[in-house]
Amino acid sequence: MIKVYSKSNDPYSDMLKNLLKFYQISYENIEVSRNKVAFKEMIDISGQSTTPVLVVEDKVFVGFD
Repeated sequence: MIKVYSKSNDPYSDMLKNLLKFYQISYENIEVSRNKVAFKEMIDISGQSTTPVLVVEDKVFVGFD
């Protein structure tokens, strides 16, 4: 399962989600803007407070380049 931790109105989160949609890759979007529990989970997983955070199995990727 692929998870994307994102914030609303974040262009980098939008770019990542659009790329996944383009390649028809299903993912679970976890909105962290208004969800403190999800935000803390994202920080625990990635060590970062910036979005997007992409989790693929046991690999964590932060940002969009």
